[in-house]
Amino acid sequence: MSTINVVGSGWKGARVAFVVVLLIATTAATLILLTVASRNSVGADREKAIRHLERIREKYSGIRSIHLTADVKIAIYGNDFRAGGGTYEFWAENDRYRIRSRTDKHIGLKTDFDVAYDGKRFYLLDPKQKVLSYQQKDVPRNTVALPNPLFLPVDYLSNNDDDCILCALRLSDFKTENARSSNRVKSLTVKSERRDSRLGGVVRELEMPGGKTNKQAFRLAVRTLETSEDQARPLQIDRIALDGKALGSISFSDFMPSALGDFPRNISIKAFDDNGALALQAEFTIKTLEINEAVGGNIFTINFDEADTVWDSDEKRFVKEKKAGAPHIQ
Repeated sequence: MSTINVVGSGWKGARVAFVVVLLIATTAATLILLTVASRNSVGADREKAIRHLERIREKYSGIRSIHLTADVKIAIYGNDFRAGGGTYEFWAENDRYRIRSRTDKHIGLKTDFDVAYDGKRFYLLDPKQKVLSYQQKDVPRNTVALPNPLFLPVDYLSNNDDDCILCALRLSDFKTENARSSNRVKSLTVKSERRDSRLGGVVRELEMPGGKTNKQAFRLAVRTLETSEDQARPLQIDRIALDGKALGSISFSDFMPSALGDFPRNISIKAFDDNGALALQAEFTIKTLEINEAVGGNIFTINFDEADTVWDSDEKRFVKEKKAGAPHIQ
């Protein structure tokens, strides 16, 4: 019996050991499956976020023409605080466009110009001095005081940094895939997501590679709201220095349906100084948003009759002359 007892005891010990090993193996397998599932979930969320942003881009690429008007309130902070208003108007059709930007004189922004490109010529009109300059090649930079509110919801695609100072998006940029902006979106990371019952959807915090501005490297933080399986809209876009300091922020609210999806009526821009203090704030209110409607062809050409002095920047000569300086096109 003792021998049998010893053998029985050994079998019980072996059975216990087997059960322990089985439990460990099962737990490990479960952890592996959970890890794989978690990775798959993260991967699916990332692919969904990329797909949503690509669909926004596709909507912009589908625009044939547009007319936008906006009012803006501007505040400049610091020792010489100034506040005032302005207006912005934008027409575009394919690669042709015109911009009319105005701000209150006391704010001190000196680039209240009319800008146009009719497919053959780029025009720059100083309406106060009545000086017009033109050249054959389009200018990729923003030459007016205010940014174009049409493109602020996709500012994460902008290449306005030290590599292309003041570069501005155009409708034509969405007709062809830009490697830089495409890689930026495809390299995004989903930092977090949560369901927000107040906003009625899933809020995702995304991070993308940025660039350098004033020789300071930055990354992009983009907050989006998924309103349906196939639709999302940006809520906020931030430029953040690598030390975590905010450089600039754009936020969006009061959305309206449009051919671009849900488009914000209100857009707020904040810029911060080197110490992180608020330096400038601009609040846009969209008044008109007409998409794919007929645009008069003459709007894209600034007539010489609108100026007292006309300067041909290519030929470096006055076409029409009065004693005034020509606006400088770089």
